[in-house]
Amino acid sequence: MKIKDNNAFLKICFLLFISCISAYVYSFEMPRTLPLENDGVIYIIADVKKAKSIIDILPIRGLKNWQTVLVTETTHTAAAAFFNIDSGREYQVTASGNYPRLPAAIVLFFHWQWKSHRTGTENYWFSDRSRLSISIESNQVSMISWREHRVNPVSETNSTILPSTFINFGRGAPLSCWMKAPDILLNKMLENEEIPVMIPAEELFFSLYVTRDNKIEIKFMIRFESISLAQETAANLASRTAHRRNETDSVLSSLFFANPPVQNGIYVNLVSAPLTNEDALELIGVFRTGWRHIQLPDTQAIPRNERTPLAHMAK
Repeated sequence: MKIKDNNAFLKICFLLFISCISAYVYSFEMPRTLPLENDGVIYIIADVKKAKSIIDILPIRGLKNWQTVLVTETTHTAAAAFFNIDSGREYQVTASGNYPRLPAAIVLFFHWQWKSHRTGTENYWFSDRSRLSISIESNQVSMISWREHRVNPVSETNSTILPSTFINFGRGAPLSCWMKAPDILLNKMLENEEIPVMIPAEELFFSLYVTRDNKIEIKFMIRFESISLAQETAANLASRTAHRRNETDSVLSSLFFANPPVQNGIYVNLVSAPLTNEDALELIGVFRTGWRHIQLPDTQAIPRNERTPLAHMAK
């Protein structure tokens, strides 16, 4: 995926984190579907109540100002999707809770940048300057970032069905992510850190948890094309883990080589070392650099054996 704004993924992660500042009591269960378009390459879902403690750990400016808390204090779930550049969209976000629809509409009405769109069943606000569309209902807010042509922020027909393995994996986690065809991004991140390991992943699931000493722990489940690839990758990761003590650690080492991998069929499970505030910020920087350097293909349109190789496109 080629993002016009190199910080887009980071911004939306922050937006999801922001939506987690809530004291609203809600019983969260991992959904089977998301009200998001189904051609995304990355999906994130957050349990607001549990993810609040992650916000308290991350020392990120702007997450606790009174405007943010005022807007998001009644949000209980949030989800986002990120799209290939050919889709005409960058990202889509949806949040569920209790929202002051009328006051929000008044604010948008008197803001010069926003205009109302009403036709048939479509009813939303849009900004040509920001290339954003937003829909505000009493129990749901939807937003989409488009590239050239305006898009309805509400998914009318193309809801996304989550993989059953991801649903089971992410159950009980404050925040979980599903990445389609993550191998290019993963290997670019490892390459940037000069770590000589390749991870030919077909799919990646990961979930964030908070430890008793207020650190972040990340659990991964990586799907491979075959059992033999899973076995080979697990062996390479295990070898790297065994030699980790004799090397200078990077934040990626803390992610992938802190604990021995566990292979189960075509899946490999990993658990990171507990990450401090500084580790978390460094990881965000590493991810951002890898994201900026790659071009993720449209995985639904391009067969795996025809994918574009790594693109070195840093500017």
